[in-house]
Amino acid sequence: MRSTIAVLALSLVATAGQARPVTYPGGSMSMTEVDGSSVTSQVDHTLNRKLALGVYALSEADGARLSAGILA
Repeated sequence: MRSTIAVLALSLVATAGQARPVTYPGGSMSMTEVDGSSVTSQVDHTLNRKLALGVYALSEADGARLSAGILA
């Protein structure tokens, strides 16, 4: 019972928080994740302490899907 209450309380606190940029203002970062069935690449640039923009691409190894998008 205590663990259920703790998880519920933590989830409420987590949803009330604000998102953080991925780097310091003016900074950029790139990240690539490779697993057995797909490759995901992402590049982000932080504009200010509340806003970061980025682009991502996802490619599945069997060629079934290629996705791309813009993150804000």
